[in-house]
Amino acid sequence: MAWFIQKRAKILGIIEHKQGRIRAGRKSVSLYKKQLKAIDIVIRLHEVAVNPDMVMPVQPRRARISRRGEMGRFLIEELKTATGTTVAATELSIRFLKHLGMEVTMRSLKDMRARVAWRLKDLASEGRVVPMHVPDSTGRVIEGYWSLSWIDPED
Repeated sequence: MAWFIQKRAKILGIIEHKQGRIRAGRKSVSLYKKQLKAIDIVIRLHEVAVNPDMVMPVQPRRARISRRGEMGRFLIEELKTATGTTVAATELSIRFLKHLGMEVTMRSLKDMRARVAWRLKDLASEGRVVPMHVPDSTGRVIEGYWSLSWIDPED
């Protein structure tokens, strides 16, 4: 029964995720809705009384694109080679995509840029890197620049 409840939550999360996207394919959403109805029928037939409508959706996780810790090690090494200068997060993202052997497209760069930004923020909170953002004339930061911390706690 727990498996059905988890499966229902995952499928409902996928449906909500796909419906939220602008270019969601109607076929894939309708397929997931059919799967959801089938699971609801099975859940209602089970001896344990569970209302399927009370199961909250679970958002699907993004797939891991590299080994655990690989991105952090890569970013630190790239910033070490750029000693004395700052490196843009977008440039680090492009380098990491190439390191993984992935094609650099607008979509892959946008996704990787978000992942790299989060990892750089984590490294900054650990004191390993320092943000060196330069605001534009309106005070907004368009691009994040990063450098290696003077004292790396891991060394």
